[in-house]
Amino acid sequence: MFREFLKSLTLIVMVFFIAAAAIVQPASATPSEELKFTVNLIYVIPSSSTTYGVWESSKGLETSGTIYETIEFAGWTDVGVFVKNVLGVLRLSDAVGTITLKSQAHVDLLDLSTGQMWVSGTWVITDVTGAYAGLHGQGTVNISGMVYSSCPLNEYGVTGRCIIETRTYTGQGHFKP
Repeated sequence: MFREFLKSLTLIVMVFFIAAAAIVQPASATPSEELKFTVNLIYVIPSSSTTYGVWESSKGLETSGTIYETIEFAGWTDVGVFVKNVLGVLRLSDAVGTITLKSQAHVDLLDLSTGQMWVSGTWVITDVTGAYAGLHGQGTVNISGMVYSSCPLNEYGVTGRCIIETRTYTGQGHFKP
């Protein structure tokens, strides 16, 4: 009799745990969506750590804001003649939070006779705050720009040599709790 009771109790406990496992599911990530960030900025040369600019997102997140960037050029000379690789950490900020992207890119074209520049590479989201908490993503970046000996835009008080760039970061992203 006691043995039958233990079998029944064991069966009830097993059913309970199976039912609980079916009901309690771990939190899962949202479906992956296309992300696109467009960044317009000005670099002051040779002080490439000085950047000014704005960003907007037209896919996945509909927002815009300001930027802050630290960047490292491998092969950069004082006159900007030889640039091979570019490593950057770009922080996109708006009223509800920040998204930090780390990128690695290489210079595809730097034509000193025209000032034209093309750069391409990859990026990944490394940190987020505020409303962007839990956002993960990665993709490719394409950069087009012009190198100027005398900066044509003076809206930020920039004088002297500068680079004016437009970057397009595209990829996939999702929110993960």
